[in-house]
Amino acid sequence: MRESQKMKNACLEAGVPEPEVEIESGGYWLKFTYKELLSELTPITTVKTLPETLPEKTKDKIIVLLKYNPNLTLEEISRIINMSISAVKRATKKLQDEGKIKRLGAKNDGRWEVIGD
Repeated sequence: MRESQKMKNACLEAGVPEPEVEIESGGYWLKFTYKELLSELTPITTVKTLPETLPEKTKDKIIVLLKYNPNLTLEEISRIINMSISAVKRATKKLQDEGKIKRLGAKNDGRWEVIGD
């Protein structure tokens, strides 16, 4: 539990909400809401409001997230929508093939562009 207290203190110092702690027989879980997690993962210069609920379809979820923050990585998207990285890769590939999104810049420091919205 000492480590979770360090995490709480770090959150307070950083000015972000504390995670919820759930204790189970085998250990404990730290829970963050996806809105809080998203804003911590990649800072943005223009603040946009993420909807309370995301659309049902994976491709639609990805488009909403990329409109919110075009600097998201596939790994971050995967964690936010709670899907495997391979499913997110397939969906983004389909979106690119359909001309709905485009990757700009290098793989590690590029960004996404949502086309037509």
